[in-house]
Amino acid sequence: TEVKLVPYCGLRKVYGFNNLINGPLKI
Repeated sequence: TEVKLVPYCGLRKVYGFNNLINGPLKI
């Protein structure tokens, strides 16, 4: 997933569903 590569602090609201799957990577 490229979610961990992008600014997770900003896309945390966008990729909120991915946060539940991948877990707190760069949160």
